[in-house]
Amino acid sequence: MTQRISPRLVLPLAGLTVALLPLACGGAPSAEEQTPAAEVGEPVTEEAHETEEPREEAAAEAKLSEPHRVWLDVDPALGLEGGEVDDGLFLLQSFHSPELSIAGVSVVFGNTSLENAVPIAEALVARFGPAGLQVHPGAASAEQLGVPTAATAAMADALAESPLTLLAVGPVTNAATLVLEHPELHQQIERIVVVAGRREGQSFRAGTRDVAPFRDFNFELDPQAMQVLLDTEIPLVMAPWEVSSHVWIRGADLVDLAARSEAGAWAAGAVQSWVERWARDLGTDGFTPFDTLAAGYVTHPHLIEGFEGRAWIWEDLDDTQPETGVTKPYLYVDPNDDGGRRVTYLFQPHPDFQPLLLDRIAGAPASVPPGDPAP
Repeated sequence: MTQRISPRLVLPLAGLTVALLPLACGGAPSAEEQTPAAEVGEPVTEEAHETEEPREEAAAEAKLSEPHRVWLDVDPALGLEGGEVDDGLFLLQSFHSPELSIAGVSVVFGNTSLENAVPIAEALVARFGPAGLQVHPGAASAEQLGVPTAATAAMADALAESPLTLLAVGPVTNAATLVLEHPELHQQIERIVVVAGRREGQSFRAGTRDVAPFRDFNFELDPQAMQVLLDTEIPLVMAPWEVSSHVWIRGADLVDLAARSEAGAWAAGAVQSWVERWARDLGTDGFTPFDTLAAGYVTHPHLIEGFEGRAWIWEDLDDTQPETGVTKPYLYVDPNDDGGRRVTYLFQPHPDFQPLLLDRIAGAPASVPPGDPAP
């Protein structure tokens, strides 16, 4: 049985039964192993991804353009044994992106507990972040949706000062609480970029091993919060598994990172247990840095293809355990659907994005120009 979830319908989290998988988030196999992502959507065009300007011209263009003011809402686990690494790499990438002016960092539960995640974020900010940047703890669970926290208070203060883009790359509990608490600030939020969503028929799988699909992790940890965002008119951008499935960091990339800079060497060492986990559980020779596509869309939108479509939440059989008959919510986007809420859905990065990402993790000069700001 399928059921479209009505606006503002509160989903009882106790009723969500999902299988715990070996990995926290979706991924994808190597180029040789990959099952093609959904084939619907416009192809990448050369005109949209022109990146032939000299590096010197790119640097000059970046200096002349106004940095985009952003807030980073994360759930880092980088440094924990076998912990998810993409939030940590996302932070390094953002710190080293001159196109961004970071107003603040907040932390949410997700890849690990809030208690673990806050000191990880604080350590990363202290070591690699801009001077004076503060970390604000937010929701410790989905049950705190709508409960004010230090994170939502700081986000509201920053928005009252001037507009910004919110990059919410974990469960969107903090973002949704902000939206619920401060309707007067909705117009100050230029857009919210989330790491969630899929097209109908997609299954999140990686490698050649016969394992259950991954969950749409950030969404499934707090689907009520995502419904809150869908119920607003705030521009919403989804950087889902599909777009990240095309970007891989492999062993040779880590060797290169380690030789580039202190940040690169630290990152290469910190992700080793994650690389080993992917190899052990999925048989892959690298991993997908999911959250980094969200920041990449803001800094270099011409390198990431997307479409405008309609989004909705739908209840259906849990694809991680279909034999049980248990259902769960899905966050769907369809370019041809006339129902739901309009969003931007990202699906295909240009090949230049991966070397640019390595540059940004290491703190090296930009390999490609920033292009036009994301709309």
